[in-house]
Amino acid sequence: FKGWITHVHVKDSHCTADGYERTMFGEGSIDWAWCIANVDGSGYTGDYALEYEVEKVVPIAEGFPVWMERFLAL
Repeated sequence: FKGWITHVHVKDSHCTADGYERTMFGEGSIDWAWCIANVDGSGYTGDYALEYEVEKVVPIAEGFPVWMERFLAL
């Protein structure tokens, strides 16, 4: 995908029979270490958009700093 990726959206979830269930970043089924390593390994130097869509689970003021910490640890 080198040369085609202009930005990357990041959110996490568990797959279910009906689709997916949103989770906090790092608590879902997605292997983000693998994803980031491969995207960055392709030469990507653009932005990552952290899509915090679990505000009904954990309020954004409390949860988003956790997302950032987990993302930056990759």
